[in-house]
Amino acid sequence: MSQLAQNLITLDGQLGLVAQDGIFLGLMSSDMNHPNSIINPNTYGNPHGNNIYNQNSQYGGQHGLQSPYSSSCLNPPILININEEQLALVTRNYNLIANGLDIIDIDFMLGILYGLAYQQRSNSNEQFANIYNLRAQEIAAEQARQLGDAYAETARNQAQTSAALMANILGASQFSFSRSMRE
Repeated sequence: MSQLAQNLITLDGQLGLVAQDGIFLGLMSSDMNHPNSIINPNTYGNPHGNNIYNQNSQYGGQHGLQSPYSSSCLNPPILININEEQLALVTRNYNLIANGLDIIDIDFMLGILYGLAYQQRSNSNEQFANIYNLRAQEIAAEQARQLGDAYAETARNQAQTSAALMANILGASQFSFSRSMRE
């Protein structure tokens, strides 16, 4: 994995995308529910907002003046850290003079975020499945214990009934035996 990709993964949720005119375009967070996440479809990931997903916005589409999707954009958005240090230009314009900053392809960056989001959902689903399976095993074990207890109770009752019956038989036999001895 490239160092750039590793950095994007490590710094998930700690980088922001800012347009050259200072407009915040979203947090580089794989948490799709975070209100500032660039992949939250209700906020910065909404294709109808003033952001990189809106094809008609100056920040989105192939012809936006500050769009990372424009291969001729001279003022693409900047990736910044929490100290507002500029780390990279986010653009498809690979011929841009970056003044010492890295250039990151927008699709590469978003691909990492969506990949992390998918992985988190998969992990969450797996955790749910594991919890569900564990609970199902606990329920099955409890049902087996209850069934075993019921069988044991039935066996005890049958044993007591058999013992009482045997005692009656033996008592009747002894009664018959002692009666015949007396006669």
